[in-house]
Amino acid sequence: MAQVKKARVRDAIVESAYTLFRKQSYLGTSVADIGRTAGIAPSNVYVYFNSKFEIFYAVYEPWLNRRLARLERELASIERADKRLLHIVRTIWIDLPVEDNGFANNLMQAVSTTDKDEPFRSDLLSRSETALSDLLRRALPARRQALVENDRLAHIILMAFDGFVVRHHVGGTRPDMGEIVEIMKFLMAGKPVDTPEKPRLGKAKAAAARSRGAGRGSAARRQPLSDK
Repeated sequence: MAQVKKARVRDAIVESAYTLFRKQSYLGTSVADIGRTAGIAPSNVYVYFNSKFEIFYAVYEPWLNRRLARLERELASIERADKRLLHIVRTIWIDLPVEDNGFANNLMQAVSTTDKDEPFRSDLLSRSETALSDLLRRALPARRQALVENDRLAHIILMAFDGFVVRHHVGGTRPDMGEIVEIMKFLMAGKPVDTPEKPRLGKAKAAAARSRGAGRGSAARRQPLSDK
């Protein structure tokens, strides 16, 4: 006879898993640990989830959704589009990898250690890319809107996010991440990364400069040739 699933038990499993993953990582947590922390027999965990990997996705998806929703609220208070673009990239590449005791690194551990036959939740990535594309669309100039078609730009940003998560875990955040984010902002907005403009002269100064140049040219023409 199939056991009746109870919402409160499932919630207890998910909450316990989050606490343990955050404290001791995905690799450092067993299904038995999750069951004991939830106050149920470890074998009963499998009534609700087929594997630790499945439990992780039940934890990670709402965690990521809450963070993206918070990012959306933050962007609503930023008036300038270029500042919104900068804030998006900074949040995904700098803030998110370190938040919640580096919780995002649990995704790297889960995906890299799961069995190849374990169903891969590509729908989570697709939904995350769609949500991020929507935020980017509101920050990009009109001439750059094609970048968000088919979630291509969002895919690039999230794939880079994975790398920055690993980098933070093994060696800390790069000290020049601010500059990297600025470069990405310029690449997305279609502006040159480093094109310092020459200072413009006022009309009077420009006329004086032309006059001096003309004077030097006249003097050079009047100068006699040297004797051979």
